[in-house]
Amino acid sequence: IIVHAFGAYFGLACAKAFGKKEQRGHQNEGSTYHTDIFAMIGAIFLWIYWPSFNAAVAATDDARQRAVANTFLSLCACTMTTFLVSQAVDKHKRFDMVHIANSTLAGGVAIGTTANVVLEPYHAMIIGVIAGAVSVIGYKYITPFLSEKLGIHDTCGVNNLHGMPGLIAGFASIAFLFIYDESRYPAQYDKIYPGMARAEEGKRMFDEKTQALNQLMAIGLVFLASTISGYITGLLLKLKIWDQVRDDEYYADGDYFETPGDYDFTSRIVTSVQKIEVAEYNPLS
Repeated sequence: IIVHAFGAYFGLACAKAFGKKEQRGHQNEGSTYHTDIFAMIGAIFLWIYWPSFNAAVAATDDARQRAVANTFLSLCACTMTTFLVSQAVDKHKRFDMVHIANSTLAGGVAIGTTANVVLEPYHAMIIGVIAGAVSVIGYKYITPFLSEKLGIHDTCGVNNLHGMPGLIAGFASIAFLFIYDESRYPAQYDKIYPGMARAEEGKRMFDEKTQALNQLMAIGLVFLASTISGYITGLLLKLKIWDQVRDDEYYADGDYFETPGDYDFTSRIVTSVQKIEVAEYNPLS
């Protein structure tokens, strides 16, 4: 419930406190063709290994097998949805590499909390469809809104890959708590929901409603803790006692890494190419 959402909203709150207006739309920001290719290679590795991320913390062998199967189902549905929605929101009906390299993984995040639950296959796929659609819409519309209206510059789209899918995962865990009862879990119910374990007299510590309320409060507490601590961290990083990044070196490595001799030249060329706007679009014949 907490890991993806906490990381995302901690970072966004930190960006709100620490960020500057000059960082938004900076000439050095953005990707190039070869960086998109490298990012896609990383996305493929993440896609393949994401089921192991969700299965690693499952309590029993059966739960780990369910986590792998549910995660793959969610990822497959999410990937198909990502391609469909990415094309649908583009005026030229093209795919966006940012969506393909990121939103295709949102299904793995969204199924994470309930991956070990005995789910019908279509429920796992529904979660993937929702996560993929929400993630692409986030990259297309929500990220620009956060940057322009709220001053929250989400450079990597963590809200779309980790934040919103993480919240979907938390709310899905509440919904499935009522949809699937104890009869589907032979001798494993207490391991999946430790808070509902039976005491010696046979009574449960919590009933379904109390367990659901606890999980809902956990989502709220994670959101509050992450945003407050992230904002405080951003304010501390903004203090002048630290070595601040120069305004002309945003999204560049020259001040902190040893770079090749032609680094500045290639950076200027890439920036110049990125600033050229295509006035007319002609589809390939």
